[in-house]
Amino acid sequence: MARTNIIELLHWFANEVYIHDRICLTFDPTSAYGSHHYGNYGNLLDPLPRGYQYYTIGNIYEEDSESLPDYVRNPRRRNINHNKARIIIRVNKGNAAPRAGQTIDQVYITQHYDGSDDYDPDHTYRITPSLLQAVRRRGIDELQQLPEPSI
Repeated sequence: MARTNIIELLHWFANEVYIHDRICLTFDPTSAYGSHHYGNYGNLLDPLPRGYQYYTIGNIYEEDSESLPDYVRNPRRRNINHNKARIIIRVNKGNAAPRAGQTIDQVYITQHYDGSDDYDPDHTYRITPSLLQAVRRRGIDELQQLPEPSI
């Protein structure tokens, strides 16, 4: 991935959601934390089963993004493209509006192409609950000191 704020965004997410045997929402993905519906119009991800919805999280220029921690909105690492990284979640919402407590059954990290609103399929990765738990166990300062992955 290009140098983005994905480490910071993933750390925040891992500490925001409920993770035990499953991952559960703790916020409204239609509006909180710069999140909103993701239509998957370019078929980046698998088609949705009935009752499921994708949401994208992390646009620091959305109205509700000011609730994201400062370390996400203003990462300390140098040469960061601040608003390129996103998390996409798949939620089983059934027939109801999304709400806290609903199950997130898939989590992805991705990034926008340079100069585009489209996500880059070559830099889209599914994240497991185990990885989220590992991220949760580390402090943001420790994660920011890790070397950049060479992908």
